[in-house]
Order: sequence, then C-alpha cells, then structure tokens
Amino acid sequence: MMAGTWIVYRYETVGSTQRVAAHLIAAGAVHHTAIVADRQTAGYGRKGDAWHDAPGTSLLMTLILKPTEASQIPHLAMIAALAVIDAIADVGQVHAVIKWPNDVLLNDRKVAGILGDATWRGSCLEAVRLGIGLNVSGDRVSFSRRSLPDATSIAAETGHDVDRDAVLAALLNHVAAREDRLNLGGVVEIVDAWRCAVTTIGRAVIITLRDDRVVRGFAEDVTSDGDLIVRTDEGTSLHLAASETRSLRYPEFDADLFGEAGRH
Repeated sequence: MMAGTWIVYRYETVGSTQRVAAHLIAAGAVHHTAIVADRQTAGYGRKGDAWHDAPGTSLLMTLILKPTEASQIPHLAMIAALAVIDAIADVGQVHAVIKWPNDVLLNDRKVAGILGDATWRGSCLEAVRLGIGLNVSGDRVSFSRRSLPDATSIAAETGHDVDRDAVLAALLNHVAAREDRLNLGGVVEIVDAWRCAVTTIGRAVIITLRDDRVVRGFAEDVTSDGDLIVRTDEGTSLHLAASETRSLRYPEFDADLFGEAGRH
C-alpha cells in the first residue's frame, strides 16, 4: 500500500522486519519503503537480544532509506528516535526522551527501541534499515507478567487507547520531514535536537563494553556522530560508539536493589 511518500508492506507475522527488509533490498526495494508487522517471532535489538511483543500491541517496523552519503547513517538513526518522540507527542500529548544510545523512554520506562543496520554492495552503501519497535498498548502489569518490568506503552502512560495506524502515519511523516531538512544541510539542527532529547547527558553512568570491561564515569556530551563522551572516574575522557557498548545503566538505580529503583 502507499502512504504519502512511503510504500508500506504489512504483515501479520514475520520472523523479523529487519530480515524482511534485507530481502526486499536485494530484490530492488526503493527509498522510503516501510515493512510493518503485527507480530515478530525473531525480533532482535542492537545487542542481538530478543524483542518481546504481544500480537497487535506494538508497532513493529523497518524503514528502508537510501541516503546519498554514508556519512548520513548516524544522523538517520537520530532522525528515527526523534520521529518516535514526535509521533508519541502527536498521539499522546506526552514527552518522551532518549536513553543513549537507542532507547526511547516514557516516565523512565522503555517504550521503544531503535536498531540501525546498513546494507553494502562492496564498498558502496546500498541502503539503511531502521528497525523500530514501539509499544503502543498494554499496561505495566502485562509487561511485568512477560518479565519486562522496565517496559511501558503509550497507552499505559497516557491512560487512553491509541490507534497504531495513527502512530504509524505520524512517525512516517516525521521521518520524511526531518530527512528533508537533513538533505538541505540541516545536520546541526538534527544533532542539536537529538542532543536535547538525550537525558543520559549530565548523569553518572556505568557502561559495560562488548569486551566486558566496565566504565564508570559522567556522561558529558555526545558527538555529532552520536558517540557518548564520558569522563571516567579516573579522569580520562572517552568517546564511546554504540557499537562498542553492551549496556548502560545509572548508578542511582543500583543503590536500591528492591522495587523499581533497580531498573536500568
């Protein structure tokens, strides 16, 4: 189906929208193709961990974008997170924020995750796949029953039902609008908007790297490519890319091992 400037493929159940997108790219999918599913049986996040969803409650999608320059890849991931925040504000009149690098939070609970993958043909960038999992409905109790005590949904935080198609339309519109500004030279605008939404900045952090080393320090800022700048407890300044990290948590949530204060 067509939706504005987007071609949208809708499925009841897929293994992973990212994998469907990869097959469509190989078959010649065009810029602004969206794959949307009611359910994923093998969805995964940035670290390869499973994305859990209940059928019909989440917006599960992958956007296929074909940027003209590979340097736009990190900015497209920023645009995806900002578009999620914008769409949530449109349908729910609530303000979401970003926990670096790719989680979108409502009231300190995860409502969405972003996953960016690039498809290359040799040394040439063929496409970017932006995977988005956004919890639209479901209450906090239902998430806890599925062993997801840190999760929430738009409906749970607003107290009213939310139409998934309305969220989808808003999200696609915001991605296209911000992408247009990026292509007109609005890199600084995109980065500044994303930086303002990243509430990790200015907080103490505990970061586990992919080699299992643990970095403790203070998140000072982010770079224009999305790296996190951390002043370690030893006084060293580190620039950490999302690909180097396994997890990030806040020490204040470690202080109390009981109740909700243990969330991260």
